[in-house]
Amino acid sequence: MLVEKEDYIEKVFKRSSLCDEVFLPTMVFKENMEHKLYTTNTLHDVPDELQGNLRYINWWEESLTGASPYVWKDGDEERLEYAASLGHLFARKFDLSDSPKLKELICKRCQKA
Repeated sequence: MLVEKEDYIEKVFKRSSLCDEVFLPTMVFKENMEHKLYTTNTLHDVPDELQGNLRYINWWEESLTGASPYVWKDGDEERLEYAASLGHLFARKFDLSDSPKLKELICKRCQKA
């Protein structure tokens, strides 16, 4: 499990460029987990449908401006739990500095796995 590899991930990616964009795909490949992280179901970019790479990224929110995904925050816990129940394994995008409830949920879910 990737959570258990925190020290390795920090050591390898700490000084890399774009590490937040490359560490997960790199680790998934290194740990031979790619077959567990992809579905061939069609992506229609709606919240109730499993997205191809099993990441839950909110691109559909009408209030979004620009080309960035929605940033999950406190109050979104139920939506993220629902996404997990559908089979999503990862979510993006978080700013946990102002979201203690969301951070607590993520920590609990990581301990379950």
